[in-house]
Amino acid sequence: MSTETTNFSTKAMHSTVIDLKEALFKKHNIEKDEEEVINALKTGKVISRGETIDISGLVKDVFLKSADDIVSEILANWQSKIDSLEEIIITGGVLENSLFSSLLQELFHKKANWLVNISKYPAFSNVHGFYLIAQSMIKAKNKK
Repeated sequence: MSTETTNFSTKAMHSTVIDLKEALFKKHNIEKDEEEVINALKTGKVISRGETIDISGLVKDVFLKSADDIVSEILANWQSKIDSLEEIIITGGVLENSLFSSLLQELFHKKANWLVNISKYPAFSNVHGFYLIAQSMIKAKNKK
């Protein structure tokens, strides 16, 4: 498995890959493996029998469904707390896809009237956060 695949390992991305695989089969009678579907999510194209097929519309549809699921889940679990937040920053590797991140931001604005921010390096945000916590803990320990 390539390192690019790990950027798409979230629950949302897993569902998106499955949804695109199903849509490809239903609309074009094409079966693709996970790696090819992930590439199609990045490029909006698949190759079938030597022909390049534009599937950007299908990609947008599955990204929109995934973004809607994410926003709905966040609002269902955090609706009562959202108004007291100063900022919402969304992280995760799939957000490196500009189409998906813009759809997610649009839906947050439409459904919750929130302008959410996307982390500068969304795939590495959690790692960076854990690094900062560890660094802080080490500094605190060394002060004693």
